[in-house]
Amino acid sequence: MIRNAGTITLGSKVMVSDPCYNLGTWCQGVLENVLPGEYNCSYNFDENEGRVSYMYVSHNSLDEKTVRNIVAYTEAEDFEVGVDSGMAGIYDYDYYAAHHKDDLDKEWYENVYNATKIIQPNENYRKFMSEDWFFTIIDNYIEFVKTIIKPEDNINLYFPMLSDIDAIMGCSHTLEFADILKEKLKAANLSDGEIMSVSEDITADQKALVAMADVKFESMMKRARNKIPCSQLWPDYVSYLAATIDDKAFVSPSGFGDGGYICNTHKNEDNMIDFIEIFFYDEV
Repeated sequence: MIRNAGTITLGSKVMVSDPCYNLGTWCQGVLENVLPGEYNCSYNFDENEGRVSYMYVSHNSLDEKTVRNIVAYTEAEDFEVGVDSGMAGIYDYDYYAAHHKDDLDKEWYENVYNATKIIQPNENYRKFMSEDWFFTIIDNYIEFVKTIIKPEDNINLYFPMLSDIDAIMGCSHTLEFADILKEKLKAANLSDGEIMSVSEDITADQKALVAMADVKFESMMKRARNKIPCSQLWPDYVSYLAATIDDKAFVSPSGFGDGGYICNTHKNEDNMIDFIEIFFYDEV
C-alpha cells in the first residue's frame, strides 16, 4: 500500500545513503543533474510483512498518474545503496554534507532514527494479569506441590527457578509473576518466602520430589503462556516507518535490514532527474 509522507526540498545535487555513512563511503551514491524543487515523498508499506518495501520521491510537477507510469521506465544507478544502520534515505546533498563535515553528527543521527520510530501505547498490555484463569493455574500448581511435598520433608524448594519462568513467560513479566507465586506459596505454608535454588546436599528422594514439581510447573506455565496473546506481552507497539526530516531528507527503514539495495531514477525530457527510488524488495 502506497503511503504519503509529506514533502522535502532538494537542490540539483542529491545524496542517497544510509544516514550513518560519512562522505565518500563506497556504498552510497551522489546524483547530479537533479531537477531542483519540492518533492513528494512516498513509500510502499507491505501489509503482509509489516515493513517498507520501497520508497521514492517525485518532483511536484509530476501528477499521480505520471508517477505511476514512471515506475516502469526507471533506470538503476551504478552504485549500491549500502545499509549498516537499518536505514537508507534521500537527502539534499548540502544538507547531508553539513551533518557529516568531519564525522557523523550524532545528535542529528539520533533525530533521524527517532523520526522513523513510531511508538504507540498498547491498551491490552498485561491484560492477562487480571484474568482468573491465570491465577487458577498458579493455585493448581500449588495444590499439586502439596500432594508430593509435606511440611515434614523440611525442604524449602518449592519455588521454581526464575530462569524457567523467564523462558516461558518472557522477561518483562518474570519478577511480577515470581512475587505472586512467592506470596501464594508462603500463604500455603510451602515456603518461607525466600527464593531458593536446589542445593547438592539434599537427598535423592528430595531431588526426585523437586524434579516432579519442576515438571509440573513447566507444564502449567506452558498452558498459561499459550493462553496469552502476544499482543498483551509488551507495553508499546513500535513501528519503523519512512519519515521526512528538516524538509531536506526522506529516510526509511531498509526493508529486510542491513545489506545492499538498488537506487532507480527517472529523467525528464530535459535529461533532469525528477524521480528517485530506493528499492528494498519485491512484495509478494
